[in-house]
Amino acid sequence: MKDKATKIVFVFFIGLSLIFFIIGILSLTVNLNKKKNCTDPVIATVTQIRKSTNSKHKRNPYKCTYRPVFSYEYNNIKYEIKYGKGYKDKNTFEKEKEYKIYVNPKYPSQFIIEGHENDIDTLAIASPIIGVCMTTLFSTIYIIYKKRYNKMQRGLN
Repeated sequence: MKDKATKIVFVFFIGLSLIFFIIGILSLTVNLNKKKNCTDPVIATVTQIRKSTNSKHKRNPYKCTYRPVFSYEYNNIKYEIKYGKGYKDKNTFEKEKEYKIYVNPKYPSQFIIEGHENDIDTLAIASPIIGVCMTTLFSTIYIIYKKRYNKMQRGLN
């Protein structure tokens, strides 16, 4: 009975990590195709610069990234979207300044910034790596657990 519950828990976590990996790969694919898909030029304004402080790590508690929030209108619909990539230099984008972006006509919330066409969202890079690591970790733990459990079961018989 205990082995069945453990198996369910491990299968759940392995499945969850695989889903994380798949979402990451899909996001990476979308990011790599942005240049091809984002074709309609639009003028966007940076309405704010959001600061993100990574204070969780004691090594470098003051590490900050800055993400611009772009506001633009496309097909009479207004969009205000936080850019997917953070920058270490807070002066990469200026608040209230206009920038030329290229919007995906099929998904107008997706865009690239002129001069930053090769930017890839942080999620698109991190998710596949984290997903593979989690899948490998949970699979390894489960295999080790299963071997020890089977060895223990043989010792009881």
